[in-house]
Amino acid sequence: MTTVGVSAEFIGFHAGRGIYRIDLSQVPLSTIQSIAFIDDGIRSGGSGGSSGADIDFVSISTTYSDSVLVPTGEALNPEVVYRPGFLTQWTDGDRPLWNTSHLFGTNPGNVFDPAQATLGTIDGSNDASTGTLSLGEGGQATLLLNRSFTTGQGGSEKHYIYFGEYGSQARDQDGLSILVSDEKAALGKAAIAGPMGLNLTGDERSEEIALGRGINTHVGAGDDVISGMAGSDKIFAWKGNDHLYGGADDDWLYGEAGKDRLYGE
Repeated sequence: MTTVGVSAEFIGFHAGRGIYRIDLSQVPLSTIQSIAFIDDGIRSGGSGGSSGADIDFVSISTTYSDSVLVPTGEALNPEVVYRPGFLTQWTDGDRPLWNTSHLFGTNPGNVFDPAQATLGTIDGSNDASTGTLSLGEGGQATLLLNRSFTTGQGGSEKHYIYFGEYGSQARDQDGLSILVSDEKAALGKAAIAGPMGLNLTGDERSEEIALGRGINTHVGAGDDVISGMAGSDKIFAWKGNDHLYGGADDDWLYGEAGKDRLYGE
């Protein structure tokens, strides 16, 4: 199996969602059968159910287009390997609909629900609460395609991936990396057996990052790397061999189980 990273080109905004295109001819593979979307784990964007990158739709087409009106592509109906990331605590001033205990596109417990995520349809709401799949900070989703798609290498038919994302509302890809593979298999950390460790980075605010408790009981069992950055932060790890970095200001670091390393400034 060969897995490579790809870059996405921003086309424009449509009804609040950013529209991106991936030219598969950049890929040194003859075909692809898996696509992974991976949040960068940097605290940004929404909170609660909208934490992390919010994927509205994914489409594959043989048509090149610079229009935000995405060309009709083949219905993918993929199997999805979903590894939810960290839910940032909702606070006053955030959108009320974000105040949920699980990520959008999932059922309670952050279990992927295709009927809610609707990744094959351009139907997400502007606040990302319906018709989207939120990855959570540091989370990821691999789409296992029901057939191979040619990339244009060796004179084969060229395909383009189009997708929509409700992230920062800025003109760049919001903390998201993308992998493709020529085999139908989970990619990134999802390909590793056992609990998935997270790489999380806070921002300038004073915040609490607590794994294995509250709305984040689903994360923290792996080997995590958490950086508080600025602000007076409280960081609670859980299981695994974790690395905690307080950064500037007065921080509280709690390692709990495992062989942990704590770093202050």
